[in-house]
Amino acid sequence: MAANPVNFGKPCKLTSIEAIAAALYILGEQERAAQILGCVHWGIRFLEVNKEPLELYATAKDSTEVVKFQSLFFVGFVHRLFSESLPAGPGRVLKNRRGGQGGLLR
Repeated sequence: MAANPVNFGKPCKLTSIEAIAAALYILGEQERAAQILGCVHWGIRFLEVNKEPLELYATAKDSTEVVKFQSLFFVGFVHRLFSESLPAGPGRVLKNRRGGQGGLLR
């Protein structure tokens, strides 16, 4: 999940520094990943946002398992995104992804 200011919260929209840091973290070089991310003011946020999936990816035996883990996180992300924005019933105001109001559910 991107943590850079342009694509914050968007899956698969990493900057080069985020991608390199993710690879280093997965390969067991967590300190080096943090050091590289320290070059940008928002960098350490990337590790905060992605700690759980990165640690899980690091345990994967092969690329098939990485894809399986990735799917689990994306399904959870999409579920949270929609469950937070769907109304409880008719007449409720819909929220858009940024928390603003959308239209009424009729």
